[in-house]
Amino acid sequence: MTDADGMLIGGRYRLIEPVGRGGMGRVWRGRDETLHREVAVKEILFPAGLEDEQRELLLQRVMREARVAAGINHPGIITVFDVVEHDGAPVIVMEFVVGSSLAATVRDHGRLPAPRVAAIGLAVLEALTAAHAAGVVHRDLKPDNILLSGNRVVLTDFGIASIADATMSLTNTGTLLGTPAYMAPEQLDGKPASPASDLWSLGATLHTAVEGEAPFTAGTLTALYVAILTQPPRPSRFAGPLTPVLLGLLVKDPALRLTAEQTARLLAAAAQPAVAPAPPAPQTPPRQETARDAVPPPPVPSAPPPFPSAPPTTPPPAPDQARDATPHPYAHPAPGPVDTPHPYASPDPSPDPAPNPYASPLPSPNPYLSSAPFPNPYATPLPPVVPAPGPAAPGGPGRRRRALLFGALGVVAAVVPAGLLLPGLLNRYENAGGEVGGVGSSSPSPSSSRRSNDGGVTTTTTAAYDAAIDQVLNPSDRKGGTLNLGTSGDVDSLDPARSYYGWAWNFQRLYVRTLYAYAGAPGRDGTAVVPDLAAAAPEVSADGRTYTVRLRPGLKFEDGTPITAKDVKYGIERSFDQDVLFGGPVLLSDVLDQGQGYKGPYSDSDPDRLGLKSVRTPNDLTVVFSLAEPNGDFPYLLTLGTTAPVPKAADTRDKYGEKPVSSGPYRFRTVQTGKSYELERNPAWDQSTDPLRKALPDRIRLTVAGSGEEVDNRLLSGGFDLDLAQAGLQPATQAKVLADPGLKARTDDPATGVVRYVALVPAVPPLDNQHCRNAVLYAADPGALQTARGGPQSGTPVGTLLPPTVSGSDDYDPYGLTDGRPDPAKAKAELAACGKPNGFDTTMAVRADNPKEQAAALALQNSLKSVGINVTPQTYELKDMADTVGSPDTVKSKGYGLIMSSWIADYPSGGVFLQDLTDGRRIRGTGNYNFTGLNDPEINGWFDQATAQTDPARAAELYRKVNHKVADGAYYLPYLATRTLNYRNPRLTNVYVTDAYGGVDLQALGLSDGK
Repeated sequence: MTDADGMLIGGRYRLIEPVGRGGMGRVWRGRDETLHREVAVKEILFPAGLEDEQRELLLQRVMREARVAAGINHPGIITVFDVVEHDGAPVIVMEFVVGSSLAATVRDHGRLPAPRVAAIGLAVLEALTAAHAAGVVHRDLKPDNILLSGNRVVLTDFGIASIADATMSLTNTGTLLGTPAYMAPEQLDGKPASPASDLWSLGATLHTAVEGEAPFTAGTLTALYVAILTQPPRPSRFAGPLTPVLLGLLVKDPALRLTAEQTARLLAAAAQPAVAPAPPAPQTPPRQETARDAVPPPPVPSAPPPFPSAPPTTPPPAPDQARDATPHPYAHPAPGPVDTPHPYASPDPSPDPAPNPYASPLPSPNPYLSSAPFPNPYATPLPPVVPAPGPAAPGGPGRRRRALLFGALGVVAAVVPAGLLLPGLLNRYENAGGEVGGVGSSSPSPSSSRRSNDGGVTTTTTAAYDAAIDQVLNPSDRKGGTLNLGTSGDVDSLDPARSYYGWAWNFQRLYVRTLYAYAGAPGRDGTAVVPDLAAAAPEVSADGRTYTVRLRPGLKFEDGTPITAKDVKYGIERSFDQDVLFGGPVLLSDVLDQGQGYKGPYSDSDPDRLGLKSVRTPNDLTVVFSLAEPNGDFPYLLTLGTTAPVPKAADTRDKYGEKPVSSGPYRFRTVQTGKSYELERNPAWDQSTDPLRKALPDRIRLTVAGSGEEVDNRLLSGGFDLDLAQAGLQPATQAKVLADPGLKARTDDPATGVVRYVALVPAVPPLDNQHCRNAVLYAADPGALQTARGGPQSGTPVGTLLPPTVSGSDDYDPYGLTDGRPDPAKAKAELAACGKPNGFDTTMAVRADNPKEQAAALALQNSLKSVGINVTPQTYELKDMADTVGSPDTVKSKGYGLIMSSWIADYPSGGVFLQDLTDGRRIRGTGNYNFTGLNDPEINGWFDQATAQTDPARAAELYRKVNHKVADGAYYLPYLATRTLNYRNPRLTNVYVTDAYGGVDLQALGLSDGK
């Protein structure tokens, strides 16, 4: 076709002017001389180098497809009037729609609000559904092919669509048809396009519209292919209620992708505009009163400083519209005019696609650009996520506290205090930033509940969302069957002295018993410490330094030999040998060593290898602990696996974890490390000596699956009853489950005990001034931070450091963080009070291997910038944590004013959670976790008072005082208490979530079918 205008095509279509061109087509505005109307005339451009036979086949195929598309009558699909042949190439004649493409709209106006994007998505989905019903797959859905014309949303360019039942491939010549950035993985992998492929493209298109950037970008076409085929999409920061849709559509496996029906349901919910909360009554203070609020805030200067986001000539948006009205800060319009192809023209599938015209260079660090301080996870393939290996070699001589911090590269051992990131809660959703799970947008469905006669525990027999939270679902005493558990990573060790996974501690309740254990009860009641091997609560001396524990009579190992006090002491002493039995908690051994320098039984000179002086066994049923000082948390330490009895004759040292001797209701039948484990009933266990455990199944089978996706698949298919780790469904599965009311009714979203926070470092000016720290907290946008971490399902905003699962927590919220919105007016007033009315610059340390944390850092950077606080994120490697953010000197020299991190306690005490973060006496030169450097004598004293308490309620009150004072001082910005969405098989009985483990209590489970 010539470029000259005026040509007549097909005897009736006059070309007027060219309006667009791409690699697969050229579009003209034309006139139908017969009907006297404007039309769009598109010439399909065939790839160069085709042989005559191939060209003829392609011509026939495109003509056939275009005629089928012309038969689709839907207002959301551009009308095809005719298809003719001209100079050996097909020409498609369509209605001429006056409007702007979605791509141009985003480019010119920035990202769109989530409800509007959801409404556009619904319209496009309706059009796709009509096309799919006619047997037509679009194959090239992208923002350029969606026209916005008034209230009409029109899907264009079916010119290269494939017929679903066709047998001939358009790409048999090796030519790629479509736009790679919006093509489904299976298309890039050479597989036929399907309706599910169009849904993936719809997800990528909606991501671009709401985020202002495509979910996958890279510098070369090859790198882009690799990213789409192997990497997760970049995290959503602004999608909010659209997040489940994006996650569910951008799934690699088309079989696991959201269906059109599920997508429509989620989009309809997301399209509803958010209802702003009613303003507080005038007499109600908007924020909880503190000592600081007793004094009126300093006045804002009469001549307000200029802020980059609000030029003087532009009136500020309304408060409830400000967030969505502001253009996407990371997708500014290109600096010059862009020659954008017409929406009818397909792009040029060249080896090196041109840069995205509506994603210009960022003014701040971007984790997705290789030139930015953050690493680009899409430029090169990330290392594969592998199951967590067993414990690594000791990190140094002697006994050292260690934590297992999980990131995209697996497990790293570090020297840490008692409060730590429990791997059982973090190892799956931290991998590659896949951190997900939690609450959906709907409230729980009604459930029939009843109150039992055994202590007032609420029970229910109605399956519903969150039905196992704070109550027992499907109570039953029926025995029999095999409980099938799955996990995506192997247990760290079956040896109770070496395991540090939270979910492994839960699993241990099945085969070992400890001196004390957590109660078998839902919610907070499950954190109560109750006797296990012990017959009763410990006898505590008047000075609080001696604990005498009496064992139950009749306790036996699996071979029938009695369990004695010496077996318990021997089990404790094993944990002292960190050269052989490294990897487990050393919390108890740290308390019991008391300067003895005990090295464990394997080098013990005592004839009985029981030479630890602080633990005595005056008889077979008595264990006496002598402490150097009172310790109100000591009963928690007696629940650890290190107090499980070990028969000395059966101790195989570092091989003991291959088949530990059982003291619980089950013993190991088979052990295949890294593959599977099977437990059977322990004939020596006596129910009368164990009032805690239900022991209902006959057998328990644990299978180590290859990935989290495999675990999810087998959960939904009924192959697994429960994910042992209970760390949350994978993003795609989560979206699918939340979109299906039946599946959602089989899920719970318990609080994990993890709090995500930003530490504010007073050693780095101007954060030494509390008013400057106050400004950070007021300017922070908790809602945006929540969205960056995965949306409402990732957790709930919090006002203080303490999560709801530990003692001393309450609803204290001095900065209004749980409102989910920033308070710019107060932030500016605080900036004026600290002498920085125009704001200030600071640096924030962020983990390099955690994309979700990086997304949260960018969200915080954006909200702080609105009041003039300019934050430059800098990343550090997890392996260097102790010597970077863990070194006060390094923090000061690098100017880390803000440090982003997260925290969970080993046991549900406010003391173990708070002390390492806020007690100035625990500040270390390296491996420090008190990032703020807080050293307040009053706070330190409250910790001492709480430690000396034997009354848990009094200790909790002291921890509450610490928590409040730390919050008032603005040393931390806590922004999320995490939650996880877990699936349970409907055949499970006695299901309840315990706060002790942040998941379902395994020991109570039974099977309704007895199979």
